[in-house]
Amino acid sequence: ILLCRYHLTNFQNLLCILQTMFLTLYLSIFHIFHKILYLHCHIISFKWITFHLCCTVIPMDRIINDPVIIWNHDLSFGSDDFCISFHLTVNGAFCAITGFSPGALEGQPVSSLCADGEPCELGRLVSQTGSGHWSGDFDGRRADGSHYIGHAVISAVTDSDEHQVRRVVLLSDVTELRRKDREMWHQANFDRLTGLPNRALLADRIDSMLRRARRNHTEVAVLFIDLDDFKPVNDDFGHDVGDLLLREVAGRLRRLFRDEDTVSRLGGDEFVVAMHTEPDSGLSQNAADKIVASLSAPFQVAGRSLTISCSVGIARFPDDGDTADSLIQYADHAMYRAKKQGRARWSL
Repeated sequence: ILLCRYHLTNFQNLLCILQTMFLTLYLSIFHIFHKILYLHCHIISFKWITFHLCCTVIPMDRIINDPVIIWNHDLSFGSDDFCISFHLTVNGAFCAITGFSPGALEGQPVSSLCADGEPCELGRLVSQTGSGHWSGDFDGRRADGSHYIGHAVISAVTDSDEHQVRRVVLLSDVTELRRKDREMWHQANFDRLTGLPNRALLADRIDSMLRRARRNHTEVAVLFIDLDDFKPVNDDFGHDVGDLLLREVAGRLRRLFRDEDTVSRLGGDEFVVAMHTEPDSGLSQNAADKIVASLSAPFQVAGRSLTISCSVGIARFPDDGDTADSLIQYADHAMYRAKKQGRARWSL
């Protein structure tokens, strides 16, 4: 049995070696074939992308079916909106995505493919100098005037003397993909109930404010807000009414602050505001006064008049902390001091 296992192991090792030799030979042949195609410019229907390995291989079905535009290298590649007068060809996939017929773009500027008819990111990408491959997104326009988000991969094609003779632009419609990306980002950074930034985005915003404050020698104020007597609302009228009240609170807080400030919800009935202030300006104390007054006024929710109040704690950079976490923690402690002092007030 041991002898059989020994021979089986040797056989498996031999197979691995043979597979490696075959793969190496295959890639070498494909690489030579790829160079021959480049030298003879037989790439009207092909797309090549350089992977960070030692080969330039991509499946043929994608090469044939992806939208392709090819430009002659004699274009003025210093301009963001050069004309497509030397345009060679487009394939059927390009026509399907954009709605333009094969000859519709002859002599037209690149902005014809852009959403607003102005020089756009696509023009910058195509006119970019360099060799190899590069890519980026752009706001595209179809022949019928509708818009889409496009992704372009540009490949510079060289001849045997390494002179660029073509630029191949591979287009993709990534509208749905980018929409899903935005949805995922929004779900990860915003509170679903109120639409306010959540703890993660708040921390990121505070970090940005702190960097700015260090550069400009200014201050950052963090105000921790906890609603007083919110639990009886849930107990007496149900969580649906409580959720509506939280949305109303979020709306009032938004209206109290500037666009550059951040109003966020940590969860439950806790909110945090982060804002830039000038040293000794008293801006954070004035903001706390406005918060207490605004949230103490009656709310009209689901046909009921509800009255609550809030306690606010204030923390300031650089006196009370120098990180997002330390400032939020200090403001939280200050908020509890306000509650112990009788609620419906603020504390430093």
